[in-house]
Amino acid sequence: MIQRASRYFSDVVRQPRDELTRRQRQLRYLSDLAVHCWRVLRRHRAEGMAAELTYRTIFALIPLTVLGLVMFNIVGGMDEIRDRVEEQLYGFFGVPDVSYRTAENPLDEATERQAADSIRLALSNTIDKVASLDFASIGLVGLVLFIYAALGLTNAVEGIFNSIFEAQDWRPWHLRLAIHWSLITLGTSLLSISLYLSNEVVDYVAGTSVGAGWTASLSHLAAVLASWGMLFLFYYLMPNAKVSWRAAIVGALVAALMWETAKYGFQVYVRTALPYSALYGSLGLIPLFLFWVYVTWWIVLFGLVWTYALQTLHGRVPTKAEDEAVNVISGDPEWMLPIMVEIGRAFQVGGELNREQLVQLLGIPGRSIRDLSEVMIEGGLLRQSDIKSGGGLLPAMPLDKITVADVLQLNPYSRHGHKEGAIWDFMDKLAKTRLPLATQTTIADLVSQSSQPQPANQAKQPGVSNIGIKSKNKSKQPRRRDA
Repeated sequence: MIQRASRYFSDVVRQPRDELTRRQRQLRYLSDLAVHCWRVLRRHRAEGMAAELTYRTIFALIPLTVLGLVMFNIVGGMDEIRDRVEEQLYGFFGVPDVSYRTAENPLDEATERQAADSIRLALSNTIDKVASLDFASIGLVGLVLFIYAALGLTNAVEGIFNSIFEAQDWRPWHLRLAIHWSLITLGTSLLSISLYLSNEVVDYVAGTSVGAGWTASLSHLAAVLASWGMLFLFYYLMPNAKVSWRAAIVGALVAALMWETAKYGFQVYVRTALPYSALYGSLGLIPLFLFWVYVTWWIVLFGLVWTYALQTLHGRVPTKAEDEAVNVISGDPEWMLPIMVEIGRAFQVGGELNREQLVQLLGIPGRSIRDLSEVMIEGGLLRQSDIKSGGGLLPAMPLDKITVADVLQLNPYSRHGHKEGAIWDFMDKLAKTRLPLATQTTIADLVSQSSQPQPANQAKQPGVSNIGIKSKNKSKQPRRRDA
């Protein structure tokens, strides 16, 4: 059976797509998508992102605990809630329950049982100390520092999520504060309540004749559902972009399954492999805990990239060559022309396009759209509308005053200096050959040539693609469908 399964999955990876069954093609798609997400993570230097988020997590651990305890008091009974869900929270976040010992001074059985769960014990003792504090004695300055440290983590998460989604970092402060504060405070309470209720359901089902023997499986299922909901909220709310809820659901499910698998594997590792404490003593618990936080953020980022890929790729997975070409495409002036033309078409009917809509129209990566549009903004050909309304792009001057040559000369790679040689001379000659046509052709000419009437059942705006262009007039615009 193992050989058959191995041969089956080997065919999925190696055989031509046309020779695969429907189920094998679906598995090939998932495999190709996973490889693409991995390449995207490497391109974004995800190891640095995960390291930054790990540092932010450790720095914000105590402030988050304080704010969580404050919310527990508000909800009604910190001690009752904490006693019931503390161990569940440790298990949910995968905190390893390992003890420390040294090779020179091994512990006897009784002492080792007493020292067991030392990471969880250390965290529990820290929470006890925080809970015993008089919050009135912290003072205004201390409270501000706590809030700053907690919001520092969420700000870092939002910035990294925006980088992966290739979205602008600016967001109205009141909206950002509302989202971040809700995730920190209400999210903690809702997660604790959901874990408590799920544990009650698991205990009830396990006590029946039908659910006997399924306690472990039901506990894992409840943990996956809780992780799924938490990650969905992060993926859907944190990026400063329009996120497809369908893509966020799938991406959160992938990350939740990976996280639950990683928690099980990590627990097996720390129980069976050579523990850190055998080399470092009690200090070995620190790198062990940091490593788990680092792995957790890797999984969260992978699920986020999966969400973004589902939203933007529309079923087609780029090849390795196409992924590598993304690093070069940003400076290609041939893509500046389509961007300028699409913006001009929208402008002629009183609308504007943002970067996300340009990605859907042209089918090129959002990173390229962002870089090329910034070049044209700096070159004086484009301007950004009121950023509070979504940051749409508009021509900076009349379209009949912008020539193709004006766009082409913005290419940062076209100016190779005074290099000598036959190939450089030929490139100069080629550029001079097309210069007259580029000088005589304006963006208005290209807009008029590319405009085509739409069918009667679509929006009554000639020449504008039906993707939800924001219009400045009061006419009803077609709504953009989620990816």
